[in-house]
Amino acid sequence: AEALGAGENLEAVEAAESRLLVTLADSAAIDRDRLAALAPRGFATVSPTLIHLLTGPGAEAWPLRLRAPAEMG
Repeated sequence: AEALGAGENLEAVEAAESRLLVTLADSAAIDRDRLAALAPRGFATVSPTLIHLLTGPGAEAWPLRLRAPAEMG
């Protein structure tokens, strides 16, 4: 997902109920406007390298989509 600074910026992606916990190598690399469009219910910056994408039901399917070569949206 280019909104997250491309695949090399993703250190970890974990599904947790209705959100994704995304650990980033460089939070400055994210595109906040594109990220807002990507996450159906928004996102929250938890720490400089951790964000939560608020996905709603079906969060477990998102890690594969984020790591896919083609961007989602």
